[in-house]
Amino acid sequence: MPIKEKEPGIWVGTLDVCRGELRQIWKDFGAQMIICHPTDHYDDYDTVDPLLADSIHSAAGNFPGMRVSFVVLDSTYNAESLDGSIMEIAVTSAREALRSLYASARPNVQVVVVPHEGYDGTLLPGRGAALRMIYEEMEQSLVGLLLVISGGTRNNMGWWQEAFSRLAQQHPYDFPGRPYIVYPRYTRHFLDDALARLTVGPLTTLLGRYVPACTGYDLAMPEASVVFEREVPWTEARLRHTSAVNTALDAAADSITVIYELYLGSREHRVEDEAALADGEREIIAAALERLLHYENQGGMVSKMLAPDARPAQLEAWGPERTGLSFSDPGKASMDLWAKAGALLEAWGEHEAVIGQVLGDHTLAWLREQRDALAARVEDGEGPLIFLGVDRARWADMLHRAVAHVLTHRSVEAPARCLAYLHVAAFLEQAREHLARLGVDTVEALREADDIGPEPGEAQAFYEEQVEPADRDLVRAFFSGRERLRALLKGQPSGSSS
Repeated sequence: MPIKEKEPGIWVGTLDVCRGELRQIWKDFGAQMIICHPTDHYDDYDTVDPLLADSIHSAAGNFPGMRVSFVVLDSTYNAESLDGSIMEIAVTSAREALRSLYASARPNVQVVVVPHEGYDGTLLPGRGAALRMIYEEMEQSLVGLLLVISGGTRNNMGWWQEAFSRLAQQHPYDFPGRPYIVYPRYTRHFLDDALARLTVGPLTTLLGRYVPACTGYDLAMPEASVVFEREVPWTEARLRHTSAVNTALDAAADSITVIYELYLGSREHRVEDEAALADGEREIIAAALERLLHYENQGGMVSKMLAPDARPAQLEAWGPERTGLSFSDPGKASMDLWAKAGALLEAWGEHEAVIGQVLGDHTLAWLREQRDALAARVEDGEGPLIFLGVDRARWADMLHRAVAHVLTHRSVEAPARCLAYLHVAAFLEQAREHLARLGVDTVEALREADDIGPEPGEAQAFYEEQVEPADRDLVRAFFSGRERLRALLKGQPSGSSS
């Protein structure tokens, strides 16, 4: 068995874990709840120790009497690197945390530290592959609740666990017998979470509910919801990049599943660049479009949401008044936005044809003008800050055209390539708007800006008055403008994004 008990209460695994190993360890322990901390980046080297220690100590108070198994699922230890440094840190952290627990609490805590590569023959790295391992192993175990929190998180686990615990206890009274999924609602840095904010989030409304955290891997669900995850086909893309998107859109489409939005303050972690011209971003957008096509083919769900009187259902929101967590500043972040402008120019040639194919000649001609203006500004290296001009109204129009192309041609490949490129342009335009409020409105000022963000005393007003309304405005523009999408599907003129 690749997973062995290294010392009392701590199990450590190697590559190629066999199906059923974790399940048996949980059954022998009597695990009732899993708290999973996936580690998939070397930056987690600095966070996994305090995260795991805090998580273990907090669980003793938040889940008294429950048998909780903590699982550190590591992606950095794999056949190519065999770097076990993060796993070693996790084991040391677990050992010290267990020793410091009261004797009465120690028997209720188990820690498993294991890489997920090779599980059941799956060699692909990715968060989806890690979660699939947990989902599969929960089958026929005694585990009733799963809580997943990224290994890169720096937040106070006691507060988070308490909020999750109260919600899990309340759910059977409010919605007896119904499966559920819990997504956190964070105040995120305005450069963070770009795919959910700009692209995938608006698309979820066409399946009946707006799910803001649709690309995130922090979540909680009971075994009744995990069953669905075991039954769906696990494609290579889902194993690598798209598991979170698939889960969120499937939940949005299922009227029986209750979706909670749990306010948890700010997200304290490294800002993930989700506005890169990379395969991962394209696969995530393709997965969202594929789910729209899937549910349209199944029962015309998208068409029903295009009806003039259709409205997305509200999520079950637990705001600050219920979680007890107030606003906290997500801090500042570093990202070379001007380099992204240059990358857009370099990649224009390989995307120009697909943009015309999906969005039409009129929009393509307008974008060419914007590209020429940006190229001139890049060459000058100074002057007012501009990008490609894809503001919220234009981006909503482009999303409509891409969805119309998907539903008309029954294919997601070309629209996904088109949107993956222009998603970066939309991200830069929204960033430009927020930067202007921070006084960064020229190329020179952007180049001099190292850490980007409001000053601490101005952060709450900046996010509540500037960033969050901009996110809502985009979703509103997309959904309220679906008459344009209906016209496109009927082959009627619908205006343009220029």
